Amino acid sequence: MTAAGWIFLVVSWGAILALCGFCFWKVMTTTRENIHAPLDIDTDEHEPQGDADTRGTPAPPQGAA
Repeated sequence: MTAAGWIFLVVSWGAILALCGFCFWKVMTTTRENIHAPLDIDTDEHEPQGDADTRGTPAPPQGAA
């Protein structure tokens, strides 16, 4: 392989490893306050209003046992 090929190889792998290292560093140094469970995220969706339950099935008639 020529000298230019070796330089290109070393620079390319260096960039790949540097980017991978940066991403690992960002993930590993994230504080717990910035990590949210899916239920903690506010999606601005609200429960439906009315007599229907949340699964989309109608509520039983009034007075039914």
